[in-house]
Amino acid sequence: MLLADDSADRQRTLRRHLMVRLAGQVAEMAFTIQQFRATGHQVHWSRWRLRWIRNLFLRSEVDTDFTYAALFAWGICRDASELRRTFDQLWRDTEGLLRRPAYWSQIELLSAALSVRPVMTGEEAFAVIRPLAP
Repeated sequence: MLLADDSADRQRTLRRHLMVRLAGQVAEMAFTIQQFRATGHQVHWSRWRLRWIRNLFLRSEVDTDFTYAALFAWGICRDASELRRTFDQLWRDTEGLLRRPAYWSQIELLSAALSVRPVMTGEEAFAVIRPLAP
């Protein structure tokens, strides 16, 4: 959690970590939807996105790290419309990445998301991504 007396470096590190976690959660959910579609089921992206955002704010079906990341995203956005734009951009980036058949694992998706939205150095990203490896 960010505190008022935290150093600027610590706040930057926490922000970057939480944004990577948020991107990872989005990528994981989008990957699951892609796999669901691959089995022949129809998935409406807008409906899933609205459900995802609703669950986010209701703190339902969302893990703790994702909730913290989302609450942090709310903290750095000026208003609800900016927060929604941030989420929508993450979805667009992730959906674009999923069109590339080479990306299959969560690690690859996270790495690709970082290349689209660079939020930290490669060394910092590896330290965050490594524990998430399957």
